[in-house]
Amino acid sequence: MGRYSIIAVYPFEKITSKGTISQIETIVRSQESGQIKKIDRAEYTGNPFKLLREKMEKYQTTYTSELPFIGGAVGYFGYDLCHHMEKIDRTAVDDVKIPDLYLCMYDGAIIIDHKEKALYVTDAQLNDGGETRVDRIVKVIEASQENPPVVECVTHETKPELRPI
Repeated sequence: MGRYSIIAVYPFEKITSKGTISQIETIVRSQESGQIKKIDRAEYTGNPFKLLREKMEKYQTTYTSELPFIGGAVGYFGYDLCHHMEKIDRTAVDDVKIPDLYLCMYDGAIIIDHKEKALYVTDAQLNDGGETRVDRIVKVIEASQENPPVVECVTHETKPELRPI
């Protein structure tokens, strides 16, 4: 087991791509409950790396936390994305029909530091509603246990104080 376990929560955007077609889903949630209110969908045609560059510039933030992740993109890049970088013959049969790219954008995460025995709820404040979102996650954690852990809340501008679970 590594030092940290990271559980990303409440994605606000999903980007998938297959070939030259990318789909972007923007997820709008209720501030109080976290329930999905609506999902806006858009399609982009072209090199998915250009789309990703635009997204990463939009969500760029100053990162000062000692934790390995406070929010951002989580997902995978498939091998077939290589065709957007260099000319390689397509010889393989696409028999699995999964996206070449699948990323979700997360405002925050639950971070477990196994070494320090600490639990953190983070928020990178990439989207609106950070305080409400963090409070909602902390309430779920506390409600799920008889002896809830002490939770430290971390944003992109704060350094965590290490507290035991």
